[in-house]
Amino acid sequence: MSERRVGVAVDFSACSIKALKWTVDNVIRDEDHLILITVLPEGSYEGAGESQFWAVTGGSPFIPLSELLESDISKKYGVKPDAETLDIVTTLTNQKKVQVLLKVYWGDPREKICEAIDKIPLSSLVIGNRGLGKIKRVILGSVSNYVVNNGTCPVTVAVNVVIPLLRLPSFVFMSGVSTTLPVIRSGLKIILVSLETSSTECFEIEAA
Repeated sequence: MSERRVGVAVDFSACSIKALKWTVDNVIRDEDHLILITVLPEGSYEGAGESQFWAVTGGSPFIPLSELLESDISKKYGVKPDAETLDIVTTLTNQKKVQVLLKVYWGDPREKICEAIDKIPLSSLVIGNRGLGKIKRVILGSVSNYVVNNGTCPVTVAVNVVIPLLRLPSFVFMSGVSTTLPVIRSGLKIILVSLETSSTECFEIEAA
């Protein structure tokens, strides 16, 4: 694989579709690998024992886009990619020299996404979230909160709200984010991207 392996956590919801589109429009460049990470509940196995085997051996093999487009993808891996997601990544590969892969995990999404970061490994990760809770803890108790605090690569949280203008001395702000994601997390420095307004705020938070 190339040095840039950009991950997007997807569950094929409207929010994850928007996060994927933002990633494609703002982050992905030629020669990148776009890795879609999806986590299914433990026990939701499909196929003749393959899924059960993959669940305890680090997830499924990398699934190429050509296989994602096949009609029996759900039967083999238990995933059901929606038409919009497939259209976004298919259009991307027609426009740029990018390899799109899907990897399926089974279990706790928080732990499995962090496992994906380390084992693939990912250069950066974009994860969607439907709302914004207590800013200091970044959406208390959510998957994104856990990944931000425990992931070992830069994490961008794409939220489905308008990000308020925060004026706290411990927060660091930046106007905009380039396609190379120059603001690398130091401690708990993260990037929040509003999917509604395309505004971006980068700030540093304290560990809970």
